[in-house]
Amino acid sequence: MVLCPRFPYFYPMNAILTRQTRRRAMKPASLNEFLRYWDSIRHGKSMPGRQDIDPGDIPAMLPFVFLVDVVDEGKDFRYRLVGTDIVRNTKMDFTNCLLSEIRDIGSQQNLIELYQRVVSSKATIRERFPFETRGGVKKYYDVAVAPLARNGRDIDMLFGYALHGEDATE
Repeated sequence: MVLCPRFPYFYPMNAILTRQTRRRAMKPASLNEFLRYWDSIRHGKSMPGRQDIDPGDIPAMLPFVFLVDVVDEGKDFRYRLVGTDIVRNTKMDFTNCLLSEIRDIGSQQNLIELYQRVVSSKATIRERFPFETRGGVKKYYDVAVAPLARNGRDIDMLFGYALHGEDATE
């Protein structure tokens, strides 16, 4: 533990770091680590259900995770949980929103198609989506989406992981 001598009571240095500084110091898990976690909770089934996810097992992943309800057999999707890093990067909290109703994201159609592919294939899918910010900065986000099925067969939710990056060259 590093002590900070500028304070009379020698507060531990990590106690005075800002939340933002600690967030930058945490390296997010990779998409492969996310997919390995999904695979580990299947327990022999073709796919796990929401009940198999234990947030205590993946604390470093939580800011990058999203959960989506499959609506009308994949005609639409409702965000149930949106991680804090996703909210910070998109400047929007999509929780409880239908994907079809979110008009401020340029990748809406790409996401609908991606989610529908996951539902129809019953398999995990990884994608990279380039986008441009309002300030004209080219960025991208990598996303992995995995199916969830309460009964192990019929997909009722999607479990996703999104990492945002700078300076997309695509």
